[in-house]
Amino acid sequence: MNDTRRVCGTPITARERNYAPQIPRLGNPAGKQVMSDILTIDEVAALLKCKRSSVYELTRERSRARHAYPIPVLRLPFGLRFSRAAIEQWLSNVASLTTSLDAGTF
Repeated sequence: MNDTRRVCGTPITARERNYAPQIPRLGNPAGKQVMSDILTIDEVAALLKCKRSSVYELTRERSRARHAYPIPVLRLPFGLRFSRAAIEQWLSNVASLTTSLDAGTF
């Protein structure tokens, strides 16, 4: 369909073409960046300061069997997702495990 004509055949004016209704944005009224509770691979990689491939490796079944605290992952039909709270808990568990191994206690 030609974007300059309406269905009835009358031309669309420049004013109509540039008209954008003012729709209030829900969930972010002040325009601040909202931290999502669900993270993507890229966001987890940025959080952990590592490559995407490292995050993928941590989610593989073989890697999950090797680690005492496997990374918590949500396997959804449209891709892998991570819960922010679960990742933060996982980081604290890994940090405490590393600290206890460094101290020689388990």
